[in-house]
Amino acid sequence: MDHAVFTAVVADPAGLEDAMDAAGFTAYSLASRPGGGHDLTLYAAAAGLPEAVHRALRDLGIAVQGGALASTADLLRGHLPEDPIELAPGWWIDPCGRLGADHPGRILRVPPGTAFGDGHHPSTRMAARRLLELAARDGAAWAERRVLDLGCGSGVLGLVAALLGSGPVDLTDIDPEAVAAADALLTAHEVRGHRAVVADLLTGLPGQRYEVLIANLYADLVVEILADPRLTDLVPSGHLVLSGIASAKRAMIENALDRAGFTCLSSDEEAWWCCLVAERTRTAV
Repeated sequence: MDHAVFTAVVADPAGLEDAMDAAGFTAYSLASRPGGGHDLTLYAAAAGLPEAVHRALRDLGIAVQGGALASTADLLRGHLPEDPIELAPGWWIDPCGRLGADHPGRILRVPPGTAFGDGHHPSTRMAARRLLELAARDGAAWAERRVLDLGCGSGVLGLVAALLGSGPVDLTDIDPEAVAAADALLTAHEVRGHRAVVADLLTGLPGQRYEVLIANLYADLVVEILADPRLTDLVPSGHLVLSGIASAKRAMIENALDRAGFTCLSSDEEAWWCCLVAERTRTAV
């Protein structure tokens, strides 16, 4: 997504916060200048600042300049994590290529970006660990498992499943930028036959049946998925890897799993998050 960036030098910021609040505008920053005064930066949609913001700035005597377009990635460059991080035992995310060829682990090149799934959140790490365990337990049968990474973000969990030797991997997200990032990630790691498409939960999926569904989403969205009658045909047998669940909502998810015909096989907890692996044992009630 492109943003229009506007700047101004503000001698006295008194009244600015109240004026922006009144205009309903929060996408700005104010930084002190070494020689006195402040640098004001405002971020808007590509069409420009709302008229209410222009009016508020004029009333304060602030003249803005710029309006040049910048992508989200450009704006965040220098603020995203660049150091390697261990995603799961023996698996590392190395955003900027700092790990050498002699590193003993499996290295994933996940560029810094805005899509969720850079390995720094516990929910991503827990889901990756459970995928490793699930693939090890399945053995040779893992190669036949069709995988859906639902709400894929960066696509790193779908990538892990594929590199473990799964069957075809599909990746979906409601955010087109995340879908593009996931597609590029799997392509860069030479994963063949994957599909990455824009979809909203179980609507608009590229496939009709999967043996493994990964959903690293908030608990309320997971409950919505589990209550969807389409899940019966989508995963008639196989496993769910559910993460992004606040520990306080674990019981809610376990109850929803039971109603959907799944039995919880294993779990993981880190900080105040949990990850559940469940297997379909019967049809939904």
